[in-house]
Amino acid sequence: MCGITGIIKRSAAVDPAVLDQMIRAIKHRGPDDQSVWVEENIGLAHARLSIHDLSAGAHQPMLSASGRFVIVFNGEIYNFIELREALTNRFSITMNTHSDTEVLVNAIECWGIEQTLKKCVGMFAFAVWDRKEKKLFLARDRVGEKPLYYGIVDNQFVFSSELKSICVQYRSALHIDRDRLSTYMAYSYVPTPYTIYSELKKLEPGQYLEINADLQHQHYVYWSMIEVASRPKVTLSFQEARIQLEEKLRRTLSLQMLSDVPLGAFLSGGVDSSTIVALMQSMSHQPIKTFSIGFHDKSYNEAHHAKSVAHHLGTHHTELYLSDTEAMQLVSNLSQIYDEPFADSSQIPTFLVSQLAKQSVTVSLSGDGGDEVFGGYNRYFLVNRVKSLIQNKWVNKFLHACPSRYLEWFNHIPMVPVKHLGQKLQKLQRMMNVSGGSSLDIYKQFCTVNLSSVVLGGVESKIVDKPEYAEFFSRFGAAEAMMLIDTLNYLTDDILVKVDRAAMAVSLETRVPFLDHELIEFAWSLPEPYKVFQGKGKIILRELLYQYVPKNLIDRPKMGFGIPLGHWLTTGLRQWVEERLDDQLIRQQGFLDSIQVQRYWKEHKAGKHNHQTLLWNILMFQQWLQDR
Repeated sequence: MCGITGIIKRSAAVDPAVLDQMIRAIKHRGPDDQSVWVEENIGLAHARLSIHDLSAGAHQPMLSASGRFVIVFNGEIYNFIELREALTNRFSITMNTHSDTEVLVNAIECWGIEQTLKKCVGMFAFAVWDRKEKKLFLARDRVGEKPLYYGIVDNQFVFSSELKSICVQYRSALHIDRDRLSTYMAYSYVPTPYTIYSELKKLEPGQYLEINADLQHQHYVYWSMIEVASRPKVTLSFQEARIQLEEKLRRTLSLQMLSDVPLGAFLSGGVDSSTIVALMQSMSHQPIKTFSIGFHDKSYNEAHHAKSVAHHLGTHHTELYLSDTEAMQLVSNLSQIYDEPFADSSQIPTFLVSQLAKQSVTVSLSGDGGDEVFGGYNRYFLVNRVKSLIQNKWVNKFLHACPSRYLEWFNHIPMVPVKHLGQKLQKLQRMMNVSGGSSLDIYKQFCTVNLSSVVLGGVESKIVDKPEYAEFFSRFGAAEAMMLIDTLNYLTDDILVKVDRAAMAVSLETRVPFLDHELIEFAWSLPEPYKVFQGKGKIILRELLYQYVPKNLIDRPKMGFGIPLGHWLTTGLRQWVEERLDDQLIRQQGFLDSIQVQRYWKEHKAGKHNHQTLLWNILMFQQWLQDR
């Protein structure tokens, strides 16, 4: 895992000192070595975290065997040994290292950029310069595990793994885009292809970009998630599918467990991480190192579940229980880790478990992606239930008659068996007011925050409610339509951003086996009921896991990686909150409607409404604005 950056100018030479400063801004992604390569009007820089071939021979930027191509590469090509054999046998190329980077740059020379991308199994973002044709190619993996930002700033084409690398040189030329800020407020992240800055974009997953010496650029698609989802289903029995799933997961893990440095796995005790760890342990002669974070508040703690699974599987398990005070100390540093406004509050425990793992390993596997690939989110089977409730005349009458603030009372009634019932009733009440009441309308309410209007002069971009997404609900089952939209948006721009930035901040490489593209293609070839059936998700994954872990250790309500955020805002974080929500400060900044902001905060403090999600979005922007 590494960091990359670079510059192309139309005519002037690139200053190596500028690139050196840019790459040092992201040295946390690659603390082992930082290097710069410059040739006339092109410059590339690389920060290295050594994983394969720890020798100096694997140093980047790296040239192809003929010297025609120069590459900087972030990520892993898991099938590089197979590709290496094909290159040496067919093209008689002599490899001087055991690194996947050398395989990648020579594959591009021999097969071309698009064929190489189609052959590669991995997570990656890279830039390769063709010295003969004077063209730069940028490429990103199929689902966006690795980040890549780019744009034309000050009449120069710039790119980087993280925005801070670009900002260190070009901040004065970058402008906050109010429409993108409105979209962030609605989704809690800035969706691809946008960034918070007007001048910069994110390269979309499954695409590569060709840039010539005049800075003209063109996009190409080499893999499409929508095309994968549209393929015909296979005719396999459930048991045949379960056996094939295990075979494919084992093949994926056999590649992703290759490392020249210590390797382990995150373990929450849920279906996804437990499946990955169970198979890893069954393939290893030594106890796998596993890691989990615990909180003393039982409502947000899963560490005891993880410990039970670890004990059953026989892993070498490390857990760390944190006090609220220890966790809250991280809050003021989040904007520096995440580079642009980002408000998934599970970013805090994700960083903390990464920090814990880094003390023992350099690579950690995770169970991320299992929800999107195998249908794990509650919304996949709740949308139809919500539609039924909205159409129920008694529920409809009650929610229309009851003021929203009174629904909070249901959170505090001891005998009510449903957790956070008041918040759920408030959300249902909001959904009743959605025009049309279609599955897509309801789905949007599940995955967005009604906050875009807080931005002065900004208009939310249509992300989840794109016209083509409505078609998904007629082409696929409702659950699969939501899984596809989540994969295109939430997975790439929330889940994977959260994990990459948190882990890279402590120089830890994370690998995500469920996002192997061949595994994704297999999962999408299965009928929907193999994944979501009768109000339960991840059916086939659960059946696989039950071969290794007893049901009683796994079957429980989905909790998520949460924190007691609403309570923190009014207790330990209260001073921090009030400093950033100061009325005069917000008016001076001129981005947000201070009247709305103050109303949300007053209602939250008074216990009238739990506005923790709305406030967290605002606070993460305010902290970012202060630190930028």
